[in-house]
Amino acid sequence: MRQGHRTIRLPGGITVTVVPLTGTTPVKVLRAAAYHADLYLLWGETFAPPINKWEFRTPTGSGFYVGMSAALREELRAGVSLQQWSNRQERLDPRLAILIRRAGRPLDPELLRWCETFLIRQLWLRWTMLNTVSSCPTAGSRLTRHQLTYGLWLTERLLHLITGRILPAGAEGTPTGGPIREQLLRLVRTGGPMLTTEIVAVALKRGVPIHNHGDPHATVRRDLATRERDSRGPTRVRHTHIQGPSGRSTSLFYPAWMSRSEAVRAWRVRNNLPVPPPRRSRRSRRSRRRG
Repeated sequence: MRQGHRTIRLPGGITVTVVPLTGTTPVKVLRAAAYHADLYLLWGETFAPPINKWEFRTPTGSGFYVGMSAALREELRAGVSLQQWSNRQERLDPRLAILIRRAGRPLDPELLRWCETFLIRQLWLRWTMLNTVSSCPTAGSRLTRHQLTYGLWLTERLLHLITGRILPAGAEGTPTGGPIREQLLRLVRTGGPMLTTEIVAVALKRGVPIHNHGDPHATVRRDLATRERDSRGPTRVRHTHIQGPSGRSTSLFYPAWMSRSEAVRAWRVRNNLPVPPPRRSRRSRRSRRRG
């Protein structure tokens, strides 16, 4: 093992190799990744692209690029990702490469694609990502229940390992930009329960280009409901239907860690609407009768 490299082993034959990227190392590392890894992550400081070549880059905090090594082999150039983000677009100053492999038993391509997407979906919640795709409904629909269970276990272990042991102590991200879907999702997760109309208003105020794909309201419902559901993974944002201020049924989106009753109550409190008392559960009513 080269100086600075370290390898961590997970159950099931999964090996995670961490390689510091310094000097001329990056291209050599990706050349090795193309033949000795199934997934790879590049971590470092990210930047927004300058408006013109004479301006300085704008830092956007620490972030990742997640890729499948098979894509590197197809391109016949192992350094394609690094050259694209670091040299050409100058969007990433890489510091670490994280190589993930299951030797002897390659993962199914559809499962590998789903694991890549799930990592991107979860990392988007805390970090700036250079990836532009965060869903794979086609690959997800082809997975069996056993494959999905294994993929969830693997990606959760990888996320815990990356954020808990691999990244330097004190490393924090400030997620910015990204696909429209991820920007809308962050609005709901940070702003609490919101109606479709409220999400559209806040998104337009913050410059999210939701008007570029037709009706903004339809874009919100499609990205936060249909596409989030079809990705076959833990839901990050949930939705329900309630009676809106106009008296008509409308969609209410809320973070996945809230229950429906908590979300409805929080939204009504925020809008100074009457809040009905919480319903007693059937179990509590039965216990009172017995007492």
